[in-house]
Amino acid sequence: MPANSCRIGFCMFAVAAATLNAQEKPFGPQELLSALMQNNPEIQAARLRFEAATKRPSQAGTLPEPTANYTNFGVGHPFSRLNGSDFAYHAFGVSQELPFPGKLALASEEAKREAESIQQSYRSVLAGCGKCKLAETRAAFFKASGQNIVCV
Repeated sequence: MPANSCRIGFCMFAVAAATLNAQEKPFGPQELLSALMQNNPEIQAARLRFEAATKRPSQAGTLPEPTANYTNFGVGHPFSRLNGSDFAYHAFGVSQELPFPGKLALASEEAKREAESIQQSYRSVLAGCGKCKLAETRAAFFKASGQNIVCV
């Protein structure tokens, strides 16, 4: 029992110390806007699409994966003892597809241009959401604080 009371006392002391050390930060429309921009799902989706598109050029410019294979042409059934004969054929192989020269460079360049296009769409989403949400956020902030807004 004394150990539990010590733990409870320590937890209460830690909570009290944390609330005493908490400082209030100035809260204004700029903080609201930054929080809104960070938590907007449309902006997050556009940013993730852009990040994924920037990874594609390196993938498009590399060779395809090599393949390994094993071939067994045995005599008779696969599990029979005849597979151990001199007529059985076992082969191991590795193959690599080699595309026509210049094809990988073109694929990488196409992926880079697509990434630039997606970056432009991300910027337009960011700008479009920013302007709309900025006005809405400022209006809501000033309305909540009791100040009048004059639109020009």
